[in-house]
Amino acid sequence: RLARLQRGLERFLGLLDGKSSLEHFLQAFPTLSAEEIEPVRVKFVEDVKELIKSGHHSLTESYDLHERLPLLEQLCLEADRRADRGLPLDHEEMKDVFRPDLDISTALNAKALQGRRERVASLEEQLAELEAANALVHAKLVGNVDEAEKRQAEAKALLDALEGAVRDLQPDAALEKRMRSTLDGLASELGPRV
Repeated sequence: RLARLQRGLERFLGLLDGKSSLEHFLQAFPTLSAEEIEPVRVKFVEDVKELIKSGHHSLTESYDLHERLPLLEQLCLEADRRADRGLPLDHEEMKDVFRPDLDISTALNAKALQGRRERVASLEEQLAELEAANALVHAKLVGNVDEAEKRQAEAKALLDALEGAVRDLQPDAALEKRMRSTLDGLASELGPRV
């Protein structure tokens, strides 16, 4: 198949020579002389041929055609043999012999599926790491809330004890007013007592 592709490419490049003759260029650019057009024509044809050849080479390499075409040819021959038996296209024996459950959609998407599987595995790994990190942060936050509530309860208990001590002292009105103001300020900072 690659040899046929190469022969077809060479025939096409030969046609390119025929279609890009000096006469054709003179017809396309009637205001220029043959001496002006000939070097440009030769350079143009060489550049186009080189571009086509390099494109052919890069396509062959990027799709691993040297390795894949023989396998494709083998699969096509086996499929032709099955088709020659006159079976309908949806018959089980018309499916790929190596994987009887393989349908055309799966076959066409097979190359993309591996990349998707790897991406999904990577995303699942990242998700597991994020969940573990979130669990640690959540545990710390719960611990911080518990600690804050414990300290607030202790402060409220001390404030209640202080208020009781002030009542027991029976201070004069001015001292009681100052102490009450201080206690009210502390109470408002701590919030309502439960």
